Amino acid sequence: MVFPPGGAIAWAILETLEALGGDAKRKDICERVTKHFIQSGILTEEQLKQRDPSGANTWQHRLNTVRATMLVPRGWLEPVSPRGIWRLTPAAYAGLFTVRAIEFSEELNPIAERLNKLAEKAGDKGEAYQKEMVQKIKDIAGQLVASNKVGEIPDDFSRWHLEYLMRSGMGVGKL
Repeated sequence: MVFPPGGAIAWAILETLEALGGDAKRKDICERVTKHFIQSGILTEEQLKQRDPSGANTWQHRLNTVRATMLVPRGWLEPVSPRGIWRLTPAAYAGLFTVRAIEFSEELNPIAERLNKLAEKAGDKGEAYQKEMVQKIKDIAGQLVASNKVGEIPDDFSRWHLEYLMRSGMGVGKL
């Protein structure tokens, strides 16, 4: 069996760090990421026992390599932090936020489709109601975005980002 690809490992590291509050001990991160891939059936106990030619654990080496070659150079993890601590950067929070905003908007799209169907059935009155409900959904989305915990990213960035998603048709703007 092949190890998970670097991108999948990198994403798992980012999500784990986010869940742990933005920084954590390497050991805790690696344990959670490993558990995730085992529970997903992507990683086996046999793979965890593999050693590279130098005698190092291959899986642990892979986790360290992803950090060093993918996450730190792209500015997603702090290059310098206390020994054994991995820490998210503001850029990582922005990336995670973007994905969450897109996921959230995808959850809202079926609601918007139902509202459109109701509006079609109800004629002009339904259209006014639909617009009101869409605005309420957008307001709720805006409140959720405004209350996000994106570390050092200023609030106006979050608002700008939601507006961008809405205008570009990638986010709640599909409503």
